[in-house]
Amino acid sequence: VQTTYHVGLGSLNLDLTQVRFTGATPRVVHINVGLGAANIVVPANVPLEVNASGGFASVNVPGQNVQSGPGLQQSWTYGGFSNHKHGLELDVHVTGGAVNVHAAQRTGSS
Repeated sequence: VQTTYHVGLGSLNLDLTQVRFTGATPRVVHINVGLGAANIVVPANVPLEVNASGGFASVNVPGQNVQSGPGLQQSWTYGGFSNHKHGLELDVHVTGGAVNVHAAQRTGSS
């Protein structure tokens, strides 16, 4: 997993479901979108924080849909992120386009 992903023009599909988030501190991933879209799939059971900023953007996170013009500045936390030392922090900046964060479906054994 890289610490920074950049999309100048086009789209990025990032699947983080196979990454282990067990370190002593949350793993921080920066995503910068110029004009385009980023689709990010995160594990369902990992504490998550999403920090979004930018211009003409649409940011979709689990359970929320925020569409904004200039000045987007929003944060969301899931799974008790602030109470855990491990997890995933997504810092997203969008100039024009969309970011979609999806939690993977939980799988269980029968």
